[in-house]
Amino acid sequence: MDGLKKTKAYFAAYETQLKARSTYRLRQKNAPYFAIYNVGHYTFAPWKVIWAEQGDFCAAVAGKSTVPLVGTRLFVPDHKIFFADFTDKLAALYLCGLLNSELAKEFVESHTISIQIGDIFKHMNLPAYVKDDSDHKKLVAAVDEAHNATDGEYLGKLAVVHEIGRTILSKL
Repeated sequence: MDGLKKTKAYFAAYETQLKARSTYRLRQKNAPYFAIYNVGHYTFAPWKVIWAEQGDFCAAVAGKSTVPLVGTRLFVPDHKIFFADFTDKLAALYLCGLLNSELAKEFVESHTISIQIGDIFKHMNLPAYVKDDSDHKKLVAAVDEAHNATDGEYLGKLAVVHEIGRTILSKL
């Protein structure tokens, strides 16, 4: 941090708290106290398919959102959220739809324990997104509609996602 005196002073004000972090103490003993763990270009990708580390498996697409009194901000997941990064919104919607289909959810839940849903792609091969495939287009549209649905519409929209996902996955 040579030449960044104000930045260095800012971090120095929090040195005690930063050194007390479990990740720093356990995994970054030789790193500067202000270092962060597992952050890369993927962290700041414009689109992410996200799912929680724990609980029932359910995927969603996250991008930008307006934060009151702040403005538009990119979604940056914390350490309790797993995600796949995308530059293409349609590809993200497609993967989200496949992951939320009953067949994929059953596969994920049969290969994980409910308290830790990690690397779901380790044992699962899903078909790549093809922008000209009619079923892929239908799935993308259905997932987008489900993301924008009201509470009363959501379950009906999700049923459409499940059906299209089943159609795509049954062709494997």
